[in-house]
Amino acid sequence: MKSQNSLFLRITLFSMISIWIILIFFEIIAKAVNNLYVLIPFLKGMFSLVCHQDSSKSLAICDVHSLVCIRCTGLYFGAWLAAFLSLFYEKLFKYLKRSYFMALLGFMFLDVFFVNIGLYDYNSFISILSGIFLGFVCFLYLYKGLFEFYYNKEKE
Repeated sequence: MKSQNSLFLRITLFSMISIWIILIFFEIIAKAVNNLYVLIPFLKGMFSLVCHQDSSKSLAICDVHSLVCIRCTGLYFGAWLAAFLSLFYEKLFKYLKRSYFMALLGFMFLDVFFVNIGLYDYNSFISILSGIFLGFVCFLYLYKGLFEFYYNKEKE
């Protein structure tokens, strides 16, 4: 029973993150399908809760920007990648260490800090890379917590 619940949890998380990523690029999809443009103001408002949405720092495809910045795109893609890998390797979180999270969070913080004080200019590659790594580790923490919660609940 534990294995079925774990698989269901992994598939559910992967599906939810996949939908979230599709929504990030929804404006690009809406450009191809005109009737979908009515949803863009709602989605922009929804994503404004989790991202500053600075268009100069967002991914542009065919002159249409994603609904979140490059760093947030990396965070979500990293979480998606971890969710995808967890479909095949149930206990991927076994290798998780707090030091990984702290190091990646520190790396992202320093990047933002150095850009804001003018030490160097904003770099899309560094932003997406730091986002991917931190998103990967954050997903593993989320998954580990949910996995342990359900596993402990089944023991009762």
